[in-house]
Amino acid sequence: MHSITDQQLAQYRQFSAVCVFDGHSGDACSEWLAINTLREILLQPSLISAPKQTLVQTFERMDAKLCRLLRETDEPSGSTAIVAIYNGHNNTLVVANVGDSRCVLSRGGTA
Repeated sequence: MHSITDQQLAQYRQFSAVCVFDGHSGDACSEWLAINTLREILLQPSLISAPKQTLVQTFERMDAKLCRLLRETDEPSGSTAIVAIYNGHNNTLVVANVGDSRCVLSRGGTA
């Protein structure tokens, strides 16, 4: 397991992140995602310069790893996911989803 250094964390001081996982056929998959997703995203040096590509590549890598783990343990669960990352340095929001979960941004009650 990789750990995040103080230096890596410092570059994200003006970042906020929200992850939502909706499991089905059990909770093993969504629990694994809840434990591992944000750390995997933050460990990617490209997050600041290319957040969209970083999320796509991280999701693909995690999907391959998680599917392998679930098959090895004969675990039937799965999960959808939404990840939203706000960069306060440049006032941008990047949202990614996997499966049929969606995110709606509303300002002043208007979506």
